[in-house]
Amino acid sequence: MCFIDHFPSYIYNYSLHTGIFLYRLKMAVVKPLYKTGDKFEISTYWSISLLPTFAKIFEKAIYSRLSQLLQTNNILAPEKYAFRKGKSTEDVAFRLTDSVLKSLNQKLYIGGIFCDLSKAFDSVNHEAFKE
Repeated sequence: MCFIDHFPSYIYNYSLHTGIFLYRLKMAVVKPLYKTGDKFEISTYWSISLLPTFAKIFEKAIYSRLSQLLQTNNILAPEKYAFRKGKSTEDVAFRLTDSVLKSLNQKLYIGGIFCDLSKAFDSVNHEAFKE
């Protein structure tokens, strides 16, 4: 095999070893995707980032390694549901409902704080993260 056949794995391993991800692989084509409402309002569109295939494969490889590391070493708390196999939003809703009902049955006080993070991404200063 020639060098070109091993080039992708060389880049992946280099990035993992150094912690450096090539700047060109961070670039994406951003396309607006219409949600609902007034088509002339920018807030009625989602921005979809089309990443290079190479970067998406790298992302999947990192995700696979990280999730395996977290599961093997039992790092995540059992209450962590996001991005875990066999866990879902229904599980969280059931656990919350069950906890509230048990507390009510025991005549305990119950409090909750809920945050709407739907616009959180829009409020981040993205310029601060550019190299």
